[in-house]
Amino acid sequence: MATRAASEMLQAQNDSDLSPKNAETGNDSDLIVDQIEALKKEKAKYKEDLTAVNDKLIRAEDKIQRLLSASSDEFIVKNCGVLQLPSHITDEKITASSWSNNAFSPHHGRLFSSSRGGAWIPKTNKGAWIQVDLGRIEKIHGIATQGRHKFATQPPNTQPPNTHQRRSSSSNDEWWVTSYSVSYKTEIDGSFRDVDDEAGASLIFQGNTDKNTPVINHLPNPTTGRYFRINRLSFHGHTVIRFDLLTC
Repeated sequence: MATRAASEMLQAQNDSDLSPKNAETGNDSDLIVDQIEALKKEKAKYKEDLTAVNDKLIRAEDKIQRLLSASSDEFIVKNCGVLQLPSHITDEKITASSWSNNAFSPHHGRLFSSSRGGAWIPKTNKGAWIQVDLGRIEKIHGIATQGRHKFATQPPNTQPPNTHQRRSSSSNDEWWVTSYSVSYKTEIDGSFRDVDDEAGASLIFQGNTDKNTPVINHLPNPTTGRYFRINRLSFHGHTVIRFDLLTC
C-alpha cells in the first residue's frame, strides 16, 4: 500500500509540472526576454537619433558662428574703413605699381567695389603693390582684403601669371591675393617702413581663400602714417585685390 501511495504521489507531481500554471510561467519568461530585446533595440535607436540631432546642432552652431563672424566683419569695415567714402579718399589718392588697363585701375580696388573690372589688377605680377594717400596722418588698426568682384566679367589684358604660382582651375575671374605685407610712411618724400612682427621681420599677412569674402587682418599695434602700401607676396590665379584700411 505504501509503495502504491508513493507512486501515486510521484505521478501527481509530474502532472503538476505539466500543469497550465507552469506552462504560463514559461511563456511569461519568453515574453520578458522579448520585451528586454525590444527595449535594447529602442535604446540603440534613441542613441542613433540623439547622435543625429547632436550633429545637426553642431552644424547649425557652426553656421550661426560663420554668419555672426561675416556680419561682424562687414560691420567693422563699413564703420571703420577709410576707403568706403570716395568723398574722403578720392580716386587719385589710390595708386599702384601698374595696372592692366583703365578697367582695372587702382581706384577700382576699393573694398566691396563692383565698378568696371571689379578690382585692381596690375599689368605685371612682379613687385606688384597698391597704396593709398590718406591725406593726413591716421592711426590704422587693420587691413581688409577681397579678390575680384563676383559679377565682374571683363577679362584683363594682362600677361599670364608666373608659372610657379598657382593658376586658377576655373574661370579667369577666380583670382585673389593669398599673402601680402604692409608698409607705411608719414611724409611724401620719406621712406616706407614695413609692419614688422615681434622678431623685427616683415610681417606676412594671410590673404583670401575666395574672391568675395572679406578677410580682416589686425596689425600687431595700431600704426600711424599717411601713406599705406600693400605689397603682394603670393596669389591664386593672378594678382587681384580690393582692400581697405581700418581705423578701429
